Amino acid sequence: MDKLLEFVMQVADDKLAQDMVVLDFRWQSAFTDYFIIASSFNEQHASAIVDEVEAKALNAGYDVIVKDKQKGSGWFLIDIEGVVLHVFYNNQRSYYGLEELWKDLLIQKK
Repeated sequence: MDKLLEFVMQVADDKLAQDMVVLDFRWQSAFTDYFIIASSFNEQHASAIVDEVEAKALNAGYDVIVKDKQKGSGWFLIDIEGVVLHVFYNNQRSYYGLEELWKDLLIQKK
């Protein structure tokens, strides 16, 4: 597995991200390589996960392309060089159903 993917997953796991899954977009999309989808306990937890991933990624020399943390949205994300971490809270993960939409791209559950 890609070194950056493992890095992002480990940092998110260290911050107690829940129910992580990985979708492999390398052969499907020009805009990203992987989606990591995770859940959090609440908005503050989701924010802490994304902030920690950003800080550690920048410290490790990776480029953060996009960071979206719109309060009240139920969904934060960060894109680090083609690895996009989606962190959902409340019922937004099931509402958007990204795993169902791209279930054929699922490569890992944690």
